[in-house]
Amino acid sequence: MSNRIKQKAKSAVPMTETQKHIKELREKLNKTDPNEIRPFTVYKILTYLCVLILPLVPVALFCIWRPKTEFTQKEKLIWTSVIAVIAVYAVMIPFG
Repeated sequence: MSNRIKQKAKSAVPMTETQKHIKELREKLNKTDPNEIRPFTVYKILTYLCVLILPLVPVALFCIWRPKTEFTQKEKLIWTSVIAVIAVYAVMIPFG
């Protein structure tokens, strides 16, 4: 019964400007960041495996650069450079 009284009392008192501002700031801080990098989604793990298996590298590049991808622009550039380094290394092995 005391909970009902407290709830009615809280709703009856209007919020001050400071309280409204604090509430807005809390909502802003608790929003998910759209630029957050999540490196271990199922899609990305499958792409990483395609990078490791040499014949599937074109599939990995397609997964990285297709229009609807989970990779950010920064991740795309990093993974493309990693694939390029692996390719150069694979070509240099026979000449080594």
